[in-house]
Amino acid sequence: MATGGALFILDEVKKFKENEKEWADFGQYIVDMVAEVISAIESYDTSAEEAKPWVESAKKLDDALQKIKSKIEQRLKKIEKRPTFVNALSYLKDPGRISGLKKDFDKTLVSFQVRTNLITGAKLAAIERRLHDDRILDSLRDPSIVHENPTQACLEGTRVDLIEHIMTWCRNTGDSENRLMLLTAVAGAGKTSIALTIAERCASEGDITLLLHFFFKAGERSRPDFLFSGIARALADHDPVYRTFITSALRNDPSLPTASFATQFEKLVTPPLLHKPPPSNRPMIIIIEALDECDKGMFESLAGILGDEVPRLPSSVKFFITSPY
Repeated sequence: MATGGALFILDEVKKFKENEKEWADFGQYIVDMVAEVISAIESYDTSAEEAKPWVESAKKLDDALQKIKSKIEQRLKKIEKRPTFVNALSYLKDPGRISGLKKDFDKTLVSFQVRTNLITGAKLAAIERRLHDDRILDSLRDPSIVHENPTQACLEGTRVDLIEHIMTWCRNTGDSENRLMLLTAVAGAGKTSIALTIAERCASEGDITLLLHFFFKAGERSRPDFLFSGIARALADHDPVYRTFITSALRNDPSLPTASFATQFEKLVTPPLLHKPPPSNRPMIIIIEALDECDKGMFESLAGILGDEVPRLPSSVKFFITSPY
């Protein structure tokens, strides 16, 4: 049963059009781990009394696979029903979804190992280390998108010249190119529609990585530390190398999730991007909406980071920002 469930998952994840590699890698991970477990089980006499603990654990493993299957099927059904631009925004949550599914599966594997001693020590150590890292990363802000009105994307055929100009800038990674673009217009002029359209294009066209779409709003999300902590979490979900840098920083200094946003930018955002810049043929875009809603007492410091520090990042990292002034 477990083998069939794993192969079903491997086939289903191939249907995702965005984050194809990430979903495919997850499917292959499931198949490889189940294959190892099945291989070990085959050496046991399932009729023996001593075999009962791992037989029960195998059932729990199969139950975990069924839950993963169900969540993937639900995700695919939602994609089929939703408008394209809503899926483009939802796509940003995929790394977190994949991480969550792997975390649930890993917990079952650890439980399986405790009762059966079937998984090799090295692989068990890797699983436990990943689960420990997950707990460390949980201290960071959740960068999930909660946009109030995603139906505001530009109608097809409107603002074409402006949108193409912005997309050209997104793809231009020359060293002399600006790392930051600021779109200003009075309230109600359509800045959100443009930002949503850019997010959709970046997420769907395959040659740009849309890392985070953040919008400032009154309350907790007016604080820049929410922004940079969210960027760090999105980076950790996006790439294993970034994940290693960020978990190491958090392990060395557990106060970073609540540190000043300048410190978060310096310790959590800059080092991984400088160590492994996004490839020039696949630049990384961060969209920030409603900059004017940033906490007034912190705005000047944030402007200093955006104006002075962001330009020092690799040229393949771009910030697209909207504000009425």
